[in-house]
Amino acid sequence: MVQSMWLNFATKSVADTGKFFRKLGFEVSYPQGEDGPIVDVRLGKNGQIVYFAEDVFAMMAPFQASTTEVLVSMDVATPNEVEVFLDKVAEAGGCVNSPAGDRGGIFGGAFEDLDGHHFTIIVMPD
Repeated sequence: MVQSMWLNFATKSVADTGKFFRKLGFEVSYPQGEDGPIVDVRLGKNGQIVYFAEDVFAMMAPFQASTTEVLVSMDVATPNEVEVFLDKVAEAGGCVNSPAGDRGGIFGGAFEDLDGHHFTIIVMPD
């Protein structure tokens, strides 16, 4: 079962993006340190947007990054759940464009819904 969902964007500058949202009053964190490739912007109690440095985003996204598309991510508890979920996507008529597998220490896959919107489903590392 999907445990959480969040939005992913590419950014030219992780540091500047973090500063921007902090100035707007959002809680901001850097999971790999302030010089790392990721900044998390908290949206209330359960929501978040994750901004990735453009080169890192390009490695995960099954499409060319732009300012008009967003990558929605979901996490599940086990690799088997990723595989079962992607099977359901295919059976329901979606397009699995990145089958389940290890992606640099994160197990997951990617798919498109019926309208071509992009999603990833992953097992969050501990």
